[in-house]
Formats: sequence, C-alpha cells, structure tokens
Amino acid sequence: MIVAPTPDAPAQSASPEEPPRRRAVVVADISESTRFFESYAEDAVRRWCAFMDWLVDTLAPAHDADFVKSRGDGFLISVASEADAVDMSIAALE
Repeated sequence: MIVAPTPDAPAQSASPEEPPRRRAVVVADISESTRFFESYAEDAVRRWCAFMDWLVDTLAPAHDADFVKSRGDGFLISVASEADAVDMSIAALE
C-alpha cells in the first residue's frame, strides 16, 4: 500500500521494512463508452481488449509502470513520477 504524503509530512511506507516512496498515477476512462460499445458491439469489445492487452503487456512494462486495475471502460496505473505518467499517457494516445 502506498500512502500519499500530506503537504507538510514526508512520504510514508506501508511497513517499516519498505522505504518511503512517491508514485504518480495514470487514470483513464472512455467518454460515452456505453454508446461506443452499443454502436460497435463486438468490434468495440475486441478493440478495447486488444488495447488493454497492449497496455498491460507492452506499454506499462516499457515505462516501468505497475498496472493496478481495470473496471469496465477505464484503468489505473502507477508510475514512478509525474514525468513518467505524462510520457506513458502520450504513448497510449499515439
């Protein structure tokens, strides 16, 4: 577990053995996903699954990111820094 630091406190770790660390997150959600999936049915599902496979298997490891979870039409990924979050987000859009 990662505990976010408050503005006046240092980063904390989940356990005494784990060194303190900060992480950034990448969160995405498809706008109007219901309409998208209803309009394109099987093709939309196939494309989304292929994108998620690429994201988890190729893009996240290339950016030293940790895939946290996916729920329906969105996902959450943890990366080492804000710059890495931006770089990975741009790569996902390309």
